[in-house]
Amino acid sequence: MIFPFSLLTRISASKREKYLPHLEALRWIISKAQATDATLFRGLAVSSIAAGLLPMAIILLLSRIIDSFSDRDGGFLVIGILLALLVVLMTAAMGMEIYRNFAQRRLADQLNFSVTKDLLEHADTLDLSFYEDPSSQNM
Repeated sequence: MIFPFSLLTRISASKREKYLPHLEALRWIISKAQATDATLFRGLAVSSIAAGLLPMAIILLLSRIIDSFSDRDGGFLVIGILLALLVVLMTAAMGMEIYRNFAQRRLADQLNFSVTKDLLEHADTLDLSFYEDPSSQNM
C-alpha cells in the first residue's frame, strides 16, 4: 500500500518529526488489518465511504421530489419512480450501516486475536530468566 508520505514534504521539519511516528503507527495498523482479513477490511472501507455518500444522495433525491411536487411537471409516474428510488436508497443506507457495524466488530475481534497470538508467540521465544525479578526473590 502506498501511503501519502509525500504530503509531509510540504510541512516544516519540526512538524514532520512530530507527525511521522503517528503516520508510521497508522501504516502499521492498516497493514495489520489488511493482513488479518483483507476482504473484511476492504468491505469496511467501501461501506464507510458509501455510508457517507448515501445520505447526500437521499437529500438530493428528496429535493428533486419536492421540486416535482411544486412544479407539477413530472406527473405521478415520475414522482412514484422517485419515491421508489428513495425507498431503495434508504434501505441501502440502513443495510450499509448494519454491515459496517458487523464488519467493525468482526475485524476488531480478528485483530485482537491476531495481535494476542503474535504477542504470545513472541513471549514463548523469550528465555525464562527474562521474567524473573532478582529483587523480589527473597520474599
